[in-house]
Amino acid sequence: MNEETTKRTTKKAQATPYRVYLLALVGLVVLGGAAYLGWMKYNQMYNSPEAVTAAQVAEAEAEKKVILDDISKVMLLPEGDPVLFKVSNKDQMRAQQAFFKDTENDDVLLVFQQSGKAIIYRPSSKTIINVGPVNFDNNAAPSTSTSTKK
Repeated sequence: MNEETTKRTTKKAQATPYRVYLLALVGLVVLGGAAYLGWMKYNQMYNSPEAVTAAQVAEAEAEKKVILDDISKVMLLPEGDPVLFKVSNKDQMRAQQAFFKDTENDDVLLVFQQSGKAIIYRPSSKTIINVGPVNFDNNAAPSTSTSTKK
């Protein structure tokens, strides 16, 4: 009878490690899947176009406020909320209209649609480069005329 008990114990002892390994493998697969799904959800939340756009909008609004504060110290601003454009290609802007002849890269164009005025501002030197009226045409770029340098 002693042999039979030994065989059962040995058989039971041999089967147990496989079950433990199988259980550990299933646990790792479940944990890995949960980690992968969590990582995907994190990327979707923080790297989505909506999240980037919201951050960019907040940054642009803060920059616009700083620029408007700087300009308002030296001139009376036109009425309305301006649309802000950054000059990235000065040669292209200069070729479009004479209003942009003194523009440099990183200058800011503020267009006040309500009052029909445009301002070119250089943040690096805190200088107003040009101010003029704007005529809005659906098919053309803003048309400007009056030029004042500071």
